[in-house]
Amino acid sequence: MNSGHCRHRIVMVAVASALGLMTAEIGYRAVKIWRDDGVFYLASPSVHVRLHERYGWISHANFRVERSDACYGDAIVTYNAEGFRGPPLAEAADADVVVCVLGDSTMHGYQITDGQTFSHQLTRALSEHYRKPFVLPLAVGGYGTLQQWMLYEDYCRPLEPDLVLHHWAHNDPRNNSYRAERYSAGADNNGMPRPYWEDGTTVVRRPYPISLWDGFDTLLLVRRLNLGLLRATGHSHRQREVYLEDGWQVADHFLGRLAEEENPPLALVSEDETRAAALYERHGYRVVRHAPIGDAHRCLPRDSHLTAAGHRLLLEAALPSILAQLNQGVARTDGHAPLGDSVPGGQ
Repeated sequence: MNSGHCRHRIVMVAVASALGLMTAEIGYRAVKIWRDDGVFYLASPSVHVRLHERYGWISHANFRVERSDACYGDAIVTYNAEGFRGPPLAEAADADVVVCVLGDSTMHGYQITDGQTFSHQLTRALSEHYRKPFVLPLAVGGYGTLQQWMLYEDYCRPLEPDLVLHHWAHNDPRNNSYRAERYSAGADNNGMPRPYWEDGTTVVRRPYPISLWDGFDTLLLVRRLNLGLLRATGHSHRQREVYLEDGWQVADHFLGRLAEEENPPLALVSEDETRAAALYERHGYRVVRHAPIGDAHRCLPRDSHLTAAGHRLLLEAALPSILAQLNQGVARTDGHAPLGDSVPGGQ
């Protein structure tokens, strides 16, 4: 066989392999997204997020998806121009009160229909006290404390918020550490590049064994392969716990920085997260403890995320402290009524 024929066969094999991978990826993507989200979507590996140079990933901007789920029910999920499940940022300019909610997939609530997430329910509750409250949920599934801080810097701080609420998730420390995430046996590895805080600087890393470039790495088939390889690693539970301490230090650092802002934040944390509550208290947060959310308010066994009823339980726990802290604040200078003043329309 001459060299020309050899090169031709190599090219043909490469093309066939690429087409085979593409076909398998499209098929797997169609089945997985339909199974998990109840929609037919092929444009990207996720109906919820896309890659982002600074944050690692973020939700699709100006996006709307209609989905149906046996547990969560029918849902219309919409995102604003920045990729958040909240109102346009311009509406904050004439709001009576501005609240930012920081968190991860729980506060993201990508499974829950418009109007039923924690932030949407909070907006309605504040409407009983203010003419025009503005609640901005800065929350994306899988985010760690550094990414939440980045969103605060970029979107919340410029709004000069009256209150910032930070919701603690049990996997935040693991999401904060490259080693903890990489060797978590796949439990909290999001299969996407992520910024990590290491030695006083932000470093973007890809916490998985096979990594070529972003578009290739985020293919569902490649992510599946990487998670399988990670589960086969020999890192012991004790080693992973050591790595987890890196993530706690990152949480300590950025929660401390958030506490140094002009308005002390409010923390929402489960009663069984005693270490997290102590961390918040050490930085001067006003801590709201809620009872652990039971199975009845989650979509187990398939999905451990909260239902709309679970979000309502979180709001019921947090609302008294939210109102109390806002009431202690100074009224905004735009002429609108502060908490407790009369509101037109008999509200």
